[in-house]
Amino acid sequence: MSYENASGEQIAETKAKPYITSNTQANVDRKDTGSPPATFADSCPVDDPWETAIQSLTNTIRIRHYSDKTLKTYTTWIYKLRSYSQKQDPQTLTTSDVKSFLTFLAVQKRMSASSQNQAFNALLFFFRHVLGQEFGQIEGVVRAKQKPYIPVVLTREEIDKIIQHLAPPFDLIVQLLYGCGLRLFECLGLRVNAFNFDFGILTVHDSKGKKDRTVPLPQMLMAQLYSQLEKVRMLHEKDLKSGYDGVFMFDRIEQKYKNSAKELV
Repeated sequence: MSYENASGEQIAETKAKPYITSNTQANVDRKDTGSPPATFADSCPVDDPWETAIQSLTNTIRIRHYSDKTLKTYTTWIYKLRSYSQKQDPQTLTTSDVKSFLTFLAVQKRMSASSQNQAFNALLFFFRHVLGQEFGQIEGVVRAKQKPYIPVVLTREEIDKIIQHLAPPFDLIVQLLYGCGLRLFECLGLRVNAFNFDFGILTVHDSKGKKDRTVPLPQMLMAQLYSQLEKVRMLHEKDLKSGYDGVFMFDRIEQKYKNSAKELV
């Protein structure tokens, strides 16, 4: 079939060739030969046993509801073990490999005692819950000595001088850290429902070790907290009117309570 263009020339019509991916083209070829259709796995490399083991480690930690920080720390140490073992199959690792790795951290890398303990705990979890093996007794590992640590504690006057140089809302954050004895991630993760002004109590949810605790609220911070909550309420209403879906929720709770992300409390 042909048609004329604007200048009257005869142009033959060509049928456009459909876009075909590599797997689709393979399926077309296999239809001619009677072979089964290609799948995505045909174009993927064989699974890396280390990646499989690390994915299993991630799933195991998620099932136990450990913190994201623990997940990141443990997976980091397992990646380091993989590099040290030169990607040896994890199922063939033994206690001798663990001992050699820990000694390497202490002697060659000169890591602190806390880092060595962290690595030991990560490897113990990995062997026990992912590889299904037990460490047994590990002896002769060179360990850094744990030195006594004396923290630096600022005086009341020093804290007041620091707060005077901070702008809102950072001054309120520092005052909550100091007045309530909060960790930084605990303070930054506070939600409206954590404050009980009637009883003057602050409830810290999912703290270290996924534990909850209550602490008294300093009376001198009540006015600032009320002011901050009013700012949050106004911002929340503005976001909802602008079409936002609400706030980020924890543990996928919005799937159970559909409107929880849009509720202030």
